[in-house]
Amino acid sequence: MVKVSPEKSLLRGYTHIEQLQRHIAVLFRRIALVFVVTHFQSLNEFIAGVTGHNHFINQAAFCRTIRVREFIFVIFDYFLASTTKKFIFFSSVKAAADFVSGDILTEDIKPCPIGPYGESKIKAEEYILSKTIPADKSIYILRPCMIHGPGNKGNLNLLYSIVSKGIPWPLGAFENRRSFTSVGNLCFVINGLLTKEIESGIYHMGDDDALSTNELIAVVCKAMGRKAHIWKINKGFMTFCAKVGGILHLPLNPDRLNK
Repeated sequence: MVKVSPEKSLLRGYTHIEQLQRHIAVLFRRIALVFVVTHFQSLNEFIAGVTGHNHFINQAAFCRTIRVREFIFVIFDYFLASTTKKFIFFSSVKAAADFVSGDILTEDIKPCPIGPYGESKIKAEEYILSKTIPADKSIYILRPCMIHGPGNKGNLNLLYSIVSKGIPWPLGAFENRRSFTSVGNLCFVINGLLTKEIESGIYHMGDDDALSTNELIAVVCKAMGRKAHIWKINKGFMTFCAKVGGILHLPLNPDRLNK
């Protein structure tokens, strides 16, 4: 499990993968390539784009279709046949499990993904691990928790929108803890993998401490200079509301309630 405190990061401040791409490209002067599969539309275009680089970082964020998954296989086969020394695949903690049983999700867990996103990630992992890796090459499969930073999207952004508008949080009665990965820590780890000799393998990534949603809301409100409004409404009633929300396609639904 890779856990790095934000203050240890030398590359803080990146909000999107494109910014990380630009930084790595400048830092390593064509030694490193940060690669997003959807940027290339054909194998010939891919080969032209990666020739001369010593490292591949395969972000593959939209690895949900058969076409993209197969493209990932082609990319890895090209890596094995090339002179490239390091391959970093951005998987996800969802490739291992959708929910954590116990306190810590370790790398030796038997993967049990739920849904197309986690399933596609584990298929890519299985393909990579099924190959014989030459002794002079290294592969790293990173499974970060939810990545956070400026410009966030998804559920974390939805939570921020609710809190920033002063809307009370109605799920205060639900206790949960969730790990996150800051963009700064992510950049720190990638920098380390590219510049140091690290053993190949699967690495889970997360910040030092897990937070409950209530704690997260308190942190957000404190940063905005506002008072946190957390309502502890009856769990049974809110579970019923989530079921109705699922039927009506509202933001509060059973899936988000479970998360």
